[in-house]
Amino acid sequence: MKRLTFILILLLHTVAFAQKKEQNTIENKLLALDKTLEQIRNDWNVAGFSVAVVSKDKVIYSKGFGYRDLEKKLPADANTLFAIGSCSKTFTGTLIGQLVNEKKVDLDKPAVSYLPTLKFYNDQMNNLVTVRDMLAHTTGLPRHDLSWYLSPTHAKDSLLARIQYQEPNKPIRTAWQYNNFMYLALGCLDEQMTKKTWEQDIKEKIFVPHTDEPIKLLTSGMDCRC
Repeated sequence: MKRLTFILILLLHTVAFAQKKEQNTIENKLLALDKTLEQIRNDWNVAGFSVAVVSKDKVIYSKGFGYRDLEKKLPADANTLFAIGSCSKTFTGTLIGQLVNEKKVDLDKPAVSYLPTLKFYNDQMNNLVTVRDMLAHTTGLPRHDLSWYLSPTHAKDSLLARIQYQEPNKPIRTAWQYNNFMYLALGCLDEQMTKKTWEQDIKEKIFVPHTDEPIKLLTSGMDCRC
């Protein structure tokens, strides 16, 4: 009995030591992260940013670097809010990926076959531009950002209608040209297929925890909104 007790105590000490060693290793890595991130901020001449590291559903590191307001020298911290920008494109790509997995969308079919309200500059584009082209920024359309910079609106249907007047400057699939309007259209395509708003789908299919298999992202740098 004494021998068994000794073995159990030794085992518990070994496990505790291993856990403490692992924790120290993680802490050392996170301490080194401070220096690395600050160096990145300096190298890229960035005013400020915040970083969080999540492990097993737990935030193990969160910190701000630089300034949230450069002129007033207000520092960025772990709670500083930044504009999400084109990170939302990843969400849109995920929704399209789900539709593909559900066999509701074929990446290589014309996008207008899923979204009849989408019209391109000419019939050739209507017939040839696929969902994949829109995801990959290979439609032949340049940014055309002035179309919404000069006349901003939150009405998706209004922005979608502007695409038919946007002239391509390259043949389809011959060049990569970043285009926000294509991700607006992809968001509208998702709405057409699910009969829910883009915002509802993002909340229900991405931010609410699920036990389903993870959805493979098709690409990065996606945005439903312009």
